[in-house]
Amino acid sequence: MKEIHNLMTIGEVAGSFGVCVATVRRWCKNGKYARVIRTMGNQRRFDPDEVHEMLHPNSDKRIVVGYARVSSYDQRSDLTAQAERLC
Repeated sequence: MKEIHNLMTIGEVAGSFGVCVATVRRWCKNGKYARVIRTMGNQRRFDPDEVHEMLHPNSDKRIVVGYARVSSYDQRSDLTAQAERLC
């Protein structure tokens, strides 16, 4: 379990998403957050890794696409050079 001081408050989570605190409370009620921790004072604390995953859902699954082109058939040697630089 993470240390309590490393967790995010509900206000920090709301600010990260650009929504109000009531929206984050509703998300908790609807089960959007799996790892919500309650403090002794019954305040919500959120796992920063889970918040990051929600903000950037496919950050580890990115596909990089390269594009090379030339204007005419006579420039096809330039196309080969461009393609080599993209690899």
